[in-house]
Amino acid sequence: MPIPARFSRFETLGAATQPQFVQRVMEIIEIIHLFDDFERKDILTLLERMTCFRAPADSPIVYEDEPGDFMMLLLHGSVEIVKKDSDGIYRQLGLVGPGKVLGEISLIDDAPRSAGCIARAELTFAVLDRDGLSHILENDPAVGCKILMVLLMMSTARLREISTRLANLLGEHVGLM
Repeated sequence: MPIPARFSRFETLGAATQPQFVQRVMEIIEIIHLFDDFERKDILTLLERMTCFRAPADSPIVYEDEPGDFMMLLLHGSVEIVKKDSDGIYRQLGLVGPGKVLGEISLIDDAPRSAGCIARAELTFAVLDRDGLSHILENDPAVGCKILMVLLMMSTARLREISTRLANLLGEHVGLM
């Protein structure tokens, strides 16, 4: 995988197939039920197309509205997800840690990123770009379909969460809740 220019300021840790990364990913996916259908060889196929990086605390990782064609799997550390409000002030949408996948929507579409991400603690993450996903889909369609299904389930879960939050906010605003 070519290293995105933005990541040149981060430490490149190398291929995600290194034993310490494989072990960490296996630990993480044991508790993420979205990967229940994956066998070890499927995970290795995915990791073969990923590169790992380390970023210091307080580093912007992804900027809102920038183009993106990759997703990240957080291995260690934490990330604050931020979005500008109508006044241009950044608001926190969430704080996430190991096991969280970020940027999966831009892996699929060409739309600008919907939010930014800032490392709040030293961060280790694995990156899969669109070319890597395309390679998996072409060369191992069964694993590629499993990956797409996980991405779809993550996206729908986020959509449901956002819908619930919006309904709660609207209910508070009109005095229904």
